[in-house]
Amino acid sequence: MPKKYWLFLLAVTVGLAFSVWLGSRLPKPTLQSPEVGSRGGIRLLFATEMQPESVTGRFTITSGEEYWLVYEGKELTAWPRTYWKAGEVISFQLADGAESVDGRKITAGMSGVVHVRQPEIVYLSLRSGMADIWKINAAGEEQPLSDQGEGGVSELAVSTDGEWIVYSRENEMGGADLWIMDRSGGQRREAQACGSAICGEMAWQPGSQRIAYSQYFEGSSGQPQVWIQDVASGNTVPFFADVDMAGMLPGFSPDGKYISLYSPELGGVFVQRLADGKTSILETSIPQPAVWSVDSRAVYLLKSLALEGQPADKVYRFDLEDSRMDLALGTKDDAYNYGAPAINPQDGKVAAPVRQLEGGLSSQVWLFEIGEERVQPITNEPAFIHGNLSWNPEGSQLLIQRFMVDSSEQLPQILVWDTGDGEISRIIENGIQAEWLP
Repeated sequence: MPKKYWLFLLAVTVGLAFSVWLGSRLPKPTLQSPEVGSRGGIRLLFATEMQPESVTGRFTITSGEEYWLVYEGKELTAWPRTYWKAGEVISFQLADGAESVDGRKITAGMSGVVHVRQPEIVYLSLRSGMADIWKINAAGEEQPLSDQGEGGVSELAVSTDGEWIVYSRENEMGGADLWIMDRSGGQRREAQACGSAICGEMAWQPGSQRIAYSQYFEGSSGQPQVWIQDVASGNTVPFFADVDMAGMLPGFSPDGKYISLYSPELGGVFVQRLADGKTSILETSIPQPAVWSVDSRAVYLLKSLALEGQPADKVYRFDLEDSRMDLALGTKDDAYNYGAPAINPQDGKVAAPVRQLEGGLSSQVWLFEIGEERVQPITNEPAFIHGNLSWNPEGSQLLIQRFMVDSSEQLPQILVWDTGDGEISRIIENGIQAEWLP
């Protein structure tokens, strides 16, 4: 055979071998965003589906922060154990050798950094005479997220990572649909058409793209049901197999492993561990969302007691490990009515609105330390009602809603209390339902 044909065959063979070798290699994954929120996930997107253990065993955060990993589909997400500190830079590394389900490998490692953004605040503004969604940053700069004057927004809920906002908006049939948009007001779409029913009371499951919400089929006074939706696919299912079982005010534990809701038929707050279906029912006659401890081991709830001839709401703590219910704040016979508490994610201290039973409608915000008798008053303004409390991810600032007791013309205000200097600032006029946008 002539020499040139041998050379040709050799070239073809080498070319085929190179193609096979090249085809057996995988490109490095893509970092989905160079910026995350304080509770956001660092996401790596792979070119194909990988063997989960092969990926999770090779990923490390090299800057020292604690985290946990979720691999789903083609994406690896690193979630903070508690929170990433705003302003810090997180460095990560993926060692070489991660293997796909069909046996191909990523032969080169990768490293990168992610910046943690400063949290903002999102709220419902009433300045146009209709409820619109706005946000405000640390510099006090405000930005509308929904169309100004569009109105009709009744509730909102921020995803754990701060990337998405789901909100309830009135429709032409007298009901309320669920809509979703990103943190900048873009990618807006209808998530759930509810017709004449009212959908609301939304909650995001941490570490996932699922929401739970209530649907009132006969208006706000009708019997509600709790539904679960996968936001990515739109797949929606009732939480209870018995669709006639009433449920409302759903929520998830911080670790995403439990769901909670209030059921009047079951007589209180219903808690279920999602992994095995283990349930607890915390008896109370007060419809309310559960308030979770930072470590997801306990639930705080309000129970009504008869005191001095009138009902008084007290804060109790239910321990999931030993099924023990204890009074969490104050004493059973103290002459105060307590509102929904907020747990500081940094030190576990509890802020709660407190009203003196014989003191009229005015309520103030106090700070409690569990197991201690010391109480720190945060507000002292008898002319106002305070509530709707929310800590920022680092536990350094507390959002407070306030209304004037005796004036229907007084605009609702949103305050922020700084734990460092103890100062309270009024940041929003004529706004309600403020939430942190990490």
